[in-house]
Amino acid sequence: MNNEVMNHLKQRKPELLAPAGSEEALFAAVDNGADAVYFGIAGFDQFNARVRAKNIPLETLGETVAMLHARSVRAYITLNTLAFADELATVETLLCKIAEAGADAILVQDLGIARLARERCPSLPLHASTQMSLTSAEAFAQVKQLGINRVVLPRELSLEQIRVLRKSTDMELETFIHGSLCISFSGQCYASLMLGGRSANRGRCAQPCRMQYTLQDAVPRDTLLFDRGEAPSHGRSAAPRRNEHGREEHGRNEHGRNEHGRNEHTGQLLSPTDLAALPFLEELIAAGVHALKIEGRLKPPEYVAETTRAYRQAIDAICSNRNGLTSARGAATNKSVSNEAEINAAPNVANTLDRLALTFSRGFSSGWLEGVHPRRLVPGNITDHRGTLLGEVIEVRRDAAVVRLSAPVRRGDGVLFENPRFPDRSQGGRVYEIFFQKASVREAEAGNKVLLTFRNGTIDPEYAREGQEVRKTADPRLEREIRKSLQARHTAREKRMAPKDRIPVVLTIRAETGKPLSVRVQARFRPAMSFPAMSFPAMSFPGVSKTGTDVLSLSSESPLEEARKHPLSEAVLREQFDRFGGTRYELDAIHAEIVGRPMVPLSVLGRLRREMTAALDSAFEAAPNTGWNAEWNGMANTDPDASAKGPEPPTTILEGKSLQRLREEVYAKKKRLATSDAKTSDVDTDGRPTVYLLFRDPGLFDDLTLIRRCVDAGCGGFYVELRRAGEYERAAENIRKCGGVFLAALPRIQKPGELRLLKRIADLKPDAVLARNLGEINIFSERGIPCIADFSLNIVNDLAFEQLLDWGVHRMTPGPDLSLERMAELLDRIPPERLELLGRGRIPLFTMEHCLWKANLVPAEKSCERLCERIPLKLRDRYGAVHTVRPDACCRNMIEHAAPVDITNHLPKLTELGIRHVRLEWDARSGADILSQLIDMQNNTK
Repeated sequence: MNNEVMNHLKQRKPELLAPAGSEEALFAAVDNGADAVYFGIAGFDQFNARVRAKNIPLETLGETVAMLHARSVRAYITLNTLAFADELATVETLLCKIAEAGADAILVQDLGIARLARERCPSLPLHASTQMSLTSAEAFAQVKQLGINRVVLPRELSLEQIRVLRKSTDMELETFIHGSLCISFSGQCYASLMLGGRSANRGRCAQPCRMQYTLQDAVPRDTLLFDRGEAPSHGRSAAPRRNEHGREEHGRNEHGRNEHGRNEHTGQLLSPTDLAALPFLEELIAAGVHALKIEGRLKPPEYVAETTRAYRQAIDAICSNRNGLTSARGAATNKSVSNEAEINAAPNVANTLDRLALTFSRGFSSGWLEGVHPRRLVPGNITDHRGTLLGEVIEVRRDAAVVRLSAPVRRGDGVLFENPRFPDRSQGGRVYEIFFQKASVREAEAGNKVLLTFRNGTIDPEYAREGQEVRKTADPRLEREIRKSLQARHTAREKRMAPKDRIPVVLTIRAETGKPLSVRVQARFRPAMSFPAMSFPAMSFPGVSKTGTDVLSLSSESPLEEARKHPLSEAVLREQFDRFGGTRYELDAIHAEIVGRPMVPLSVLGRLRREMTAALDSAFEAAPNTGWNAEWNGMANTDPDASAKGPEPPTTILEGKSLQRLREEVYAKKKRLATSDAKTSDVDTDGRPTVYLLFRDPGLFDDLTLIRRCVDAGCGGFYVELRRAGEYERAAENIRKCGGVFLAALPRIQKPGELRLLKRIADLKPDAVLARNLGEINIFSERGIPCIADFSLNIVNDLAFEQLLDWGVHRMTPGPDLSLERMAELLDRIPPERLELLGRGRIPLFTMEHCLWKANLVPAEKSCERLCERIPLKLRDRYGAVHTVRPDACCRNMIEHAAPVDITNHLPKLTELGIRHVRLEWDARSGADILSQLIDMQNNTK
């Protein structure tokens, strides 16, 4: 183990953070060694990024957190989506419940939720979700002002960039180590929203990146571009592409020319492999990463168990200086790990990754940890789970295939005949029988040539051919092993909390129509102890035994109403109060007296159960550390090297500012700002908004006549978005020469080592900048240059708006999630003159580190030689819409929506509501000249 790893371990062992999309997955994570789990709250699904996960009920949150803390596991709650203004009251209630439950932190995306959490529950720790797109130390510094103490890093960062960031901040860093990858920067993907109305920033991603697309050359040409074994820009043959097993590949997907003579290439062009950072754990630990995160809240408990177990063992092996994993890193320690073949070359690591691949894998890669390698990341034919390599087809027969095995196979294994040319026509099923040397066998070893048979209709010979790969997608023996392990751990957990070890609780309940529900709780503690004073109503019961028995009395806040349909029953009471989960307690007996036909909401029963559990815990923890109390306290992990040291529930202060108080402050500021406007523009005396133009063509800024005509027509300023610093300089000079206002539009993403362009722009002293991320706001605000926040900041509520105003932002463009109807509602809460609307322009569906030019036109590991400047590309989706691919100044790809946003017809109403700033992002696809568009937009505001 290198000294860098050892030095870091002296400071802290990294936290292993596992997903808990369900209660079963939560226990799987805890039982297999997670230091922390993250999960959403059921019933409030719109506030977490995995709406389709089962999540954890709010009614049992306190019990769940208590159980986790008893096992020395931290609980992180995901509130990592955007919330509209009318939803913040619900968020406030939820925050208070989370804080009262003792959660260890919440993950946030929305600046408004972060501000509300900081003000309402000031000692509830805040973690910045990867949805915030924080990619620079400057961005970290900005959110630190909100009280955020941990940043979940975007997956697009390399190991070297993570090292740089670690040295640039004292904030905790959390990084993904395993699971699905998104092709777009998280928080910057608007494809699901724009194409299907399901917003990824609201937890409803429809995964459009997994669909089939056709990449098109934007102009007809004679050269065939999309042959991945050829480099059209260099005019010479390239080495054939090899797959992850070292075999040559040609024509993995359809490519050719369409009826218009344009080159085309069809496939899963935006569907990446899955991340497997197991071979890179030492480097991540050495980099000083605080938490290592597994993705998978939509995955089953078996996946969570196996993945958590694998990374727990690997981390422990590294941190205990054992040689197992270290020696297994082999080549990956000393050279680049480029694909599955190289990753799997190391023993131990290879075996572990094979097991992980069988639980779920689209094929493993290092993601962006080694930098940008588009062809490794997106092979172009990945749709879903593909397991591990099993062998190669030698011959296809009716419902059978002769296969040369590269791994063992058994009867019942699930296999996939992968069709690289038509991925959607890949086929597979369970192995029915195996023949080796004409004899039926139960299993066969690697290297053998076997006949695999399947049930009727499983294999269509038209799509399963000689030379195709066969992949194992399911292993019943492994599945049974994992299930057995889960059951064994469940049994062990139940044994630890068996009736002889648990604290028995006896309830006496009286429910009568017109009177509050009363609950008398008797807990047979050892030794005897007393309950502390409770804040909820207490009731007196005569004849209470004092011999080793403690008594607590609870009641509902309101009298019980008479039931219309479903009166309360003893069965319902037993079901609701027998939900102690993994706590110390069990329901020993329940005695119910029900008078009349009372109705009790389940929420009331849940509240009483939580209050009862909390009171029992308070009495238990206050007792001497003897008897059962000592036995339970001894269950915690006592490993001196463990990162989780039995976390104490945070003492969260709830007397912070309420939402109402915060909004009163916002309203007061709105009144103060009512007559002011941003420094960068003037409002027309007739009340019409000022229109600004954004150009991305450097040639337009050389047309001084055009610029002067636009200035004379009332253009409020020119946003310059170009690719080179010299182009910005020339544009600024010409704009100012013509009496115009120079506004610089900045890149959407800024990563370590990318400050040079921003510094050059700052030296030009623009009248303002269009900031696309929080790091840019930090950089330019410190230089005294006004900032206008673009829609990529995802501002959709009044508290987020207020936060940016507090940071000195002059104007902001609301996020695309905000409909015009919600916009009108928001304008009642904020000063509308501080908004700048996108009047006409194109929303980027995807903002990607992935380069479509390098992935499809340039041989692997070859320089692109800025091919994107000579060969424009478009992307056609399955519905026929053609989207434009545009590179930015940092060579990132934006796929811009085929249909532009155009609110021209709504401008009269928006003007009445107070909108004073509108941006026109011009491009030649609009079909009208620049001046006409400018005048048209101005005329539509009258």
